Amino acid sequence: MRSSASRRGVWAPSRGAPKHTSAGRSPMPGSGPHRDPLVILEDLDQVEARRREWRKRKQKLPPELKGTAEDPAFYRQLISYAKPYRLKMSVALCMSALAATAKVGYFFALEGLLAPIFRAGSERVAPGPEQLAQHVLKFPGIEGLGDPLLPLAMLRDNVTWWWSSVPPLSQLKWAAGFLVLLVILEQLNKYVQRMIMRGVSMDIVRTLRVALFSKLLQLSLRFFHKNHSGKLLSRVTADLTKLGNLLVDVLVNMFSDVFTVIGSLFYVFYSGGGFVLIALAVAGVTFVPIQQIGRRVRQKENAVHRKLSEVFQSLSEALSNQKVVKAFGAEAHELERFRVVNDRVLDGRLKTASLRFRTEPVVELMGAVSVAAFLLWGGNQVIEGKWEGQSLFSVVLALTTVVASLRRLADTSTKFQSGLSSADRVATLLYAKAEIVDKPDAVSLDGFHKSVSFEHVDFRYDANNPVLTDVSFELARGQTLAIVGHTGSGKSTVGDLVARFYDVDSGAVKIDGHDVRDVTVESLRGLLAMVTQETVLFEGSIRSNIAYAMPGLSDAEIESAARAAHAHEFIMAMPDGYATQVGERGTSLSGGERQRIAIARALVGQAPILLLDEATSALDTRSEKLVQEAIDDLRRGHTAIIIAHRLSTIRDADLILVIEQGRVVERGSHEELMHQGGIYQHMVSIQGAERVRSS
Repeated sequence: MRSSASRRGVWAPSRGAPKHTSAGRSPMPGSGPHRDPLVILEDLDQVEARRREWRKRKQKLPPELKGTAEDPAFYRQLISYAKPYRLKMSVALCMSALAATAKVGYFFALEGLLAPIFRAGSERVAPGPEQLAQHVLKFPGIEGLGDPLLPLAMLRDNVTWWWSSVPPLSQLKWAAGFLVLLVILEQLNKYVQRMIMRGVSMDIVRTLRVALFSKLLQLSLRFFHKNHSGKLLSRVTADLTKLGNLLVDVLVNMFSDVFTVIGSLFYVFYSGGGFVLIALAVAGVTFVPIQQIGRRVRQKENAVHRKLSEVFQSLSEALSNQKVVKAFGAEAHELERFRVVNDRVLDGRLKTASLRFRTEPVVELMGAVSVAAFLLWGGNQVIEGKWEGQSLFSVVLALTTVVASLRRLADTSTKFQSGLSSADRVATLLYAKAEIVDKPDAVSLDGFHKSVSFEHVDFRYDANNPVLTDVSFELARGQTLAIVGHTGSGKSTVGDLVARFYDVDSGAVKIDGHDVRDVTVESLRGLLAMVTQETVLFEGSIRSNIAYAMPGLSDAEIESAARAAHAHEFIMAMPDGYATQVGERGTSLSGGERQRIAIARALVGQAPILLLDEATSALDTRSEKLVQEAIDDLRRGHTAIIIAHRLSTIRDADLILVIEQGRVVERGSHEELMHQGGIYQHMVSIQGAERVRSS
């Protein structure tokens, strides 16, 4: 909780100020002449209460993944995202097993359906007990294997004995009905299983997307300077979709096909005996080249992803900078640029598809060899009278089912490798180091009471480019610091370090004697309000943009801030007033209007420290005058750090720093610096001459 001295409420006119209303509106706090002095309301606990309530209502973020992208524990943690869906996934897996069982029953039913057809015209003799004994240790396919297969032999011959006693027409009816029932059962199981797993897949992808966005919000500005938005968008969209498929669709389809292969091989073993060993050997040999192809697919997928991120980047830049594109007539250039990166993606995807399609011929060839070998062996058994034709037909169908399942497993294997490549990229992002984090013993600031200070601060964005060198100053509460210098001198970095967007390389930035690295980021930034040179508005209404940091604000409080920023008049001139939609990045408003809304947004929270980074640079002369008056009034009760572009706006600053190449070369008040006749005096003279020429 901030102290009463530093904790502020909303703007309101002084007592006795004349009140007036807008058409159709009731009087609201803050209504009054623009030049009325601004005072602070006393019921400020309401503002803090809204802040606390808003923080409580923030969505609870998922736990941060720990480890490295190469760590197998990462994949175990990914699977942990499926834990809330264990029951649904278990049901789906059971249904996969039931579908596979129905498939096996389908082979038995088909054999029973064909039996009376193949036996038509022959004499029916129901098997007796003595025939059962003859078949216990000797029936097609398991000669010589002996006692270990005795239970299976007894089951097979008992079923055969019972089925042979059923009249042929009844066999046809029962087998046909059972066949249809099994197909219905199999397809019903598959439908329910797919619906369950599709919902689980979508939920897991949604959870992962929130986790990924949460991680992005934790990363420092340095990370975003090094990673363009196209790459990040690709990871949050395409990669997460593939990862969801890896966690659910691929794994479930794999289990389903594995169950089908096991069930079909069981039927082959039941009917064809030892030949199943040959089928297993063929399946093992088949997967050797498939594994090699899968690894190459993973490498190709990584290359395609890099090219896909270029597509996102090209598209994002072209669409968000349409004014520049059209102003320079660069439509053809952007189209060609987009076509080139798209062609690269197409080329990469074709190469990946070429690798994937190689798995199918391999499986089909090995499957054809297996079926052909079985037909030679089984056909010979039928010719010699050791086996029945319907059994041969059903076993061949079972073998073709095995081949089809192996083909799907081969395709699933390549998709699995593709999903792993996406998992690698997502892991790299989830494990990216967040530079700006709270220490375990970080303290929470209860307000701002004394000063902001820099103590011999050095900072650089990278090792070879120093930005600030040995910068020191102290700014007491209620004072204004202005920082001036040429473009690229490092003056804007001062504000970034106060807000702890970056950590200093050496020295310290302190608030009330606390190193900002030793306090919580939330409490530090709760003391700050910032208006930057590059105005940022979000899609939505003017009202939602002003109340961006505090969505619970009332209309009266929003209007008070807008009046203080001299924005109320142009807002009310719009047909929808505060409900006016600003468009993407505020494109429906002028630059000056966007800047004044940004200033109103900074005013609503009444933070005690203001960071104004060339806040009036985008305004025309009239707008600058209005906003400067509001800023001057605002500064009376606040501590302000102003990054100045127009030097006429900082004449009454308590301290002015002149920065050149990252060093403070001059310091003092306006009068002191003008008397020195140095860089500052020269800059003032140049701007004065420019104003005279422009007038």
